[in-house]
Amino acid sequence: MEPGKVFVGFNVEKGILDKDIKGDGYVLKKNWFWNDFVREAGSRLEPKLVQASDALNSPVQIVIGCRTEPQRGGEFEQGDVLQFETKGPSMSSPRASGSMKYLEEASTCGGCSELAAALQKLTGPVNGYQWVDLMIGSHFEMNPVGPNDLSTAAAMLAPFRGWMRAAKA
Repeated sequence: MEPGKVFVGFNVEKGILDKDIKGDGYVLKKNWFWNDFVREAGSRLEPKLVQASDALNSPVQIVIGCRTEPQRGGEFEQGDVLQFETKGPSMSSPRASGSMKYLEEASTCGGCSELAAALQKLTGPVNGYQWVDLMIGSHFEMNPVGPNDLSTAAAMLAPFRGWMRAAKA
């Protein structure tokens, strides 16, 4: 997070696999978009990133956070966070924080197909207790007398509109 700015973007979540940890609402189900995203990201993400970057006239950020979800009332761990910048075909070397015990493979990705494969691996039972947040977007200044970035933010998000949908109960 940058002081005085807000991150605006597209967010995809991977839930945990065990309802006894936090309850059924946190469990990754077949209808969660995460499943479609990791399956489609290898081929469909790159052109969307190019369009979003073009709308901003600067790179977009891909931020991935992964942590173990504590049992009810338990302590949260810091987890791992990666932040890439990209204009499309290739991604910068990420800024990383945490121990990288969950996102080590993702930290070596240089493109969308590699990233999709690394995220797919996080979906299996080995990572059943890990919650993942993936955000694609950019920081915008929070200044009431500054420029109105609403149309720029909307243009940045437009390529992802086909992936956005209402939550299903």
